[in-house]
Amino acid sequence: MYQFHLSKMATDIINAGLVSEEKRPELMEALNFEWKDKIADSWAVEDVLWQADQMGVKITNQQAVDVLKAMLCKMDCNIGLNWDVMRVCIEEELENA
Repeated sequence: MYQFHLSKMATDIINAGLVSEEKRPELMEALNFEWKDKIADSWAVEDVLWQADQMGVKITNQQAVDVLKAMLCKMDCNIGLNWDVMRVCIEEELENA
């Protein structure tokens, strides 16, 4: 996991009031410990909106969230998550809209 992802996670946890800002160093230490031997493929709504724009279609933020969920549900470990998978999920989202 990239450091900026962990920092964003820490900020979100602090902003939710679950941990105080003063505990950020300990929180970062815990997040770094948890992710030290793991990787994650991270996609965001902004990626989906960009891809939809490249396809010449407009989708809402909620549709982009639905596309991300569909990508996760349909993920094939042999193929992974990629722009082609996203494109198919966007097309399916538009068909079902």
